[in-house]
Amino acid sequence: MSRSKTRSASMKKWWANLSIEGRKEIGKKISDTKNTPEGKLKTKVAYQKCKDRIVTKLKGRIPHNKMGDSQKIIIYCLGCGKEELVVPSIAKTRKFCSSKCQNEYRTGRPHKNWNPNSFHKMFGRGIAGRYKSILFRSSYELSFIYRAFQLGDSVVAEPFRIKMCDYLSTFTKNLHSIRENKIYIPDYLLNNNTIVEIKCSIVFDPEHPSFTDTILKLDALANFCKENNYDYIVLTEEEMGELILTDKQIKLIPKSDIEFFKQHHKEKYEAA
Repeated sequence: MSRSKTRSASMKKWWANLSIEGRKEIGKKISDTKNTPEGKLKTKVAYQKCKDRIVTKLKGRIPHNKMGDSQKIIIYCLGCGKEELVVPSIAKTRKFCSSKCQNEYRTGRPHKNWNPNSFHKMFGRGIAGRYKSILFRSSYELSFIYRAFQLGDSVVAEPFRIKMCDYLSTFTKNLHSIRENKIYIPDYLLNNNTIVEIKCSIVFDPEHPSFTDTILKLDALANFCKENNYDYIVLTEEEMGELILTDKQIKLIPKSDIEFFKQHHKEKYEAA
């Protein structure tokens, strides 16, 4: 391996091991340095050094806003199949016509307030769909809804949008740099009085990357429930135990009661 590649790999490893706070601090230092008179001068000098190379690459290129249809490339959205004309440089990376299609394609978008960043492959088995019109995004969530209906309970998916800053202490918000507009949406409301959050037990391991975020959300949830007179429970696969549906049990659910969003899940569970 060349010296430059070794250095690059070393830098990537160093950056990956940095904490979020460490990355923010470095980013702020870089930004502050660039905005100083010396930083602006260095930026100008660097541009002058590579100006000719930049101009050469741009010479002869037609601005994207002046391209005719004949100079553009047709792409097809992976989500809905919609045909779209885009400039060549964008066609290399453009796979979806909108963020909505992108989220639906990648996650199944089971919830109306779906947050694609909340999807992790290690949670449940990643299936997404509706059971008796109630949305789910994992085998654990499907199992909870299915068992709740067996008991005659009522279930509402994603019942609230909780603004975390309103339900965390000032110390906690400052310590973890919580954004002012950060929203947390609980999974379900059971019988109009109990909020249910379904998690994979692995996220409660302090070494897990989602550990801190999970604890902050549950802290906000506890304060929200206290203020609004709700009960709440957190369910993991350990608490649910044998109540979690197996593949065979999912296949036995009447097809009129369940809908799967992803094609490979339809083929897997509806083939029975």
